[in-house]
Amino acid sequence: MNKVQEVPFRVSARTARLIGRENVATAESAISELVKNSYDADASFCIVRISPTYTGVPEKISKDEFDRLAEWGLNPENHYDLDGETANLRPCLADEHSPEAELIRHLVTITVIDDGAGMGDDAIRDAWMVIGTANKELESSSKLGRTRTGAKGIGRFALDRLGARCQLHSSTITEAGNSETLTWTVDWNKFEKDGAVLDEVTAQIELGTAGFQKDLSAVAAIADLEELAKKASESRTGTSIEISEVRDNWSRDSIKKLRRTLGVLAPPDEQRAFSIYLRDDRDPNQSNSVASDVLEDFDYRLTAKVQSDGAVEFTVVRNELNHDEFPKALFMRKDMKKEPFTKEAFSNRATSYVKSLEDLFPGESELFFNRARSIGPFEVVLRFFKLQMPSKAEDRQYPYRSFQPQRRKEWLDIFGGIRIYRDNFGVRPYGEPKSGAYDWLSLGQRRAANPAAPTRLNWPVPPQNIAGTVNISRNENSVLVDQSNREGIIETEEFRVFQALILRFVNELERDRSRVLYNLLETYKVENADKQVRSEGLKLARKIEAQPESSSDDVRKLAQTVTVQENMLKEQAEDQVILRSLATLGTVMVSFAHEMGQLNTLAGRNQQLAALLARHLDEKEFANKNEAFNPFAILRDMEASDRKAAQWFNFALSAVRSGRRRRSNVDMRSHLEELKVVWDGFLRPREIALDLNFEDGFAAEILAFEIDIDSIFNNLILNSFEAFVDGMGGGERRIKIDIFAKSEKEVGIIYEDNGPGIHSSIKDPSEIFEFNVTTKKDREGKGAGTGLGMWILESVVRSYDGTVRAYRKTESFGFRLEFSLPIAGKSGV
Repeated sequence: MNKVQEVPFRVSARTARLIGRENVATAESAISELVKNSYDADASFCIVRISPTYTGVPEKISKDEFDRLAEWGLNPENHYDLDGETANLRPCLADEHSPEAELIRHLVTITVIDDGAGMGDDAIRDAWMVIGTANKELESSSKLGRTRTGAKGIGRFALDRLGARCQLHSSTITEAGNSETLTWTVDWNKFEKDGAVLDEVTAQIELGTAGFQKDLSAVAAIADLEELAKKASESRTGTSIEISEVRDNWSRDSIKKLRRTLGVLAPPDEQRAFSIYLRDDRDPNQSNSVASDVLEDFDYRLTAKVQSDGAVEFTVVRNELNHDEFPKALFMRKDMKKEPFTKEAFSNRATSYVKSLEDLFPGESELFFNRARSIGPFEVVLRFFKLQMPSKAEDRQYPYRSFQPQRRKEWLDIFGGIRIYRDNFGVRPYGEPKSGAYDWLSLGQRRAANPAAPTRLNWPVPPQNIAGTVNISRNENSVLVDQSNREGIIETEEFRVFQALILRFVNELERDRSRVLYNLLETYKVENADKQVRSEGLKLARKIEAQPESSSDDVRKLAQTVTVQENMLKEQAEDQVILRSLATLGTVMVSFAHEMGQLNTLAGRNQQLAALLARHLDEKEFANKNEAFNPFAILRDMEASDRKAAQWFNFALSAVRSGRRRRSNVDMRSHLEELKVVWDGFLRPREIALDLNFEDGFAAEILAFEIDIDSIFNNLILNSFEAFVDGMGGGERRIKIDIFAKSEKEVGIIYEDNGPGIHSSIKDPSEIFEFNVTTKKDREGKGAGTGLGMWILESVVRSYDGTVRAYRKTESFGFRLEFSLPIAGKSGV
């Protein structure tokens, strides 16, 4: 009979590589595992420090370092010559800014330091050195009550993922109150030996070392980390891990990525007694603190708390709209009379309600509900952010609150996506940008299949507009088990139900927002029915014009009429923008009328100064002197300037008096004679004559705004005035205005002057009525006119259904303008 033997399993030393270097996907994940270990050890801080291996440019580097630089694509062969197991530096000017220095900067050491409980000799031998130890599973809470994040006992192999060599320095307090220090050293290359069995590979322990204090002293030399080092030194507990011969190129982009990873390692809502710091000695100006701030400038925040029995308590904060500006009719709509959409619900910042699993998933199987309850209690916080400013039309329809899109985009670039946190630490890679699991709920797929607007009740949120945290726990949610490579949760049926629950919570936010916006839009449509009809009519008209063969002649004409009318309204809207700005100038003038009114007294001040001066000086003594040195002549020039300023002010103020801004029957004869008096102070000194001629027996009266009549004639007279002053030498200067009855319904007006006429650059006289057309130049030949005067004139005449026509210079006149205005009582104006 053959003898049966018990044969033990033997584990190859290469297993360490399988569960370490090849099991931990990224260097960022590996460092995250070490930070989690610090948290489990009740540390108040964890510092990740990247420091150069060399302080300058070394004459020699090892073949291993040369090969790593080459593997990273940094071309070390351009600076070092490989010779056996070393590489020698070529002759060069190796200062701190040289290419050689830049190359060597990529060789770094990683140090992870904390002020946790530390590890003694027994902990190193019985837990740290035992692969797959269950000590964290058996003792799931730390002495400070923290739920420990690790459970599989293989996290320490993340060290192999980061570098080939490692030294761990630790300091702890024994039960007797004594300080115990040690150094644990391992060379991961030993695990690569062919045929080596795991039991045959050893690490070294040295007791009574000062490695931890040495690392603390190095940290204490960094300004904003000094207090942390001091705190750890006083507590006499903590751990520092030095990783050398690193396997990854820690470039600026890699450090930026690591900072982002550590920033989202803890949920942004969580204010914990555990801080993370990242220090890159090669870039000392960077902040050492790793921020995990939450942006409160959200549009919506929904919190869903799942209870043990499956009931879900929802709390919604609606921050997108100014609730005080809601129309009263909104809450008269059927949808808005139910909780949580009532007026009272919107009067509070937050509104809460509870739903059962059966309410959330009507018709689902009992198996589904049992799996949902087996997951246990957890909490989800979702935040929605708009990333584009609303259009003008949307602003009219919805009372949106203002926000800063760029700030939101920058925050979402770091904290966007829906992330899972187990016991306050991120479960990678859910929600991480540029990862396959960024949109692990397939929100983008939903959006692509249904690109509905937010006002549709089935609107799906785009994944780039939402940030969320899903908080689970090892103890409460034990059915959600991490994968051994720390890259997600094992996708069991319970996990799929877990996904369905979170997706339903997202849908709760979507329904809330779309319901509010839908009812606001419907209320706006009712209150702005005329605009809605016009908008729909315009769309129909354009459709008819695009396919004229499918409509009758009458329908086509009607469509053309609608289009023409719409274009006229657009032109009027553009005109109003310019006219409003001009009206603002008039308003400013009126506002300063009291202060500026003192200009009328300016002329007297010069006379008073002249009288005082005459007591001490004889004006005759200056008779033969240059006027530039004659104080009496200077005062007379100042008096003339003051008088002109007063005249211009009185003229401007008279044009914007409130009485001229009301529609009334305007007697053209008395109005123009008054206008002539106003202009007399400007025209007479320049020898410009203004003649008014009225048809005998014709009472020229029109129904109009006096300010409109002023706009017509002031622009005409001002143009003539400037043409005479700038474009004519001596000779007669004359302006003539003829008023006559053009028909039973119209007043005819002819305006003429004998100036230079329309500039030769104007090909068609009607061009002078176009917006922004001017031929006025300053002394340097640059455009000096506004291009508004004649445009305003034509706009005013057209608004009264009148006509206007300009003429070129003839022997009889320089400039001529003919226009008509409706007689009062004879028009529908």
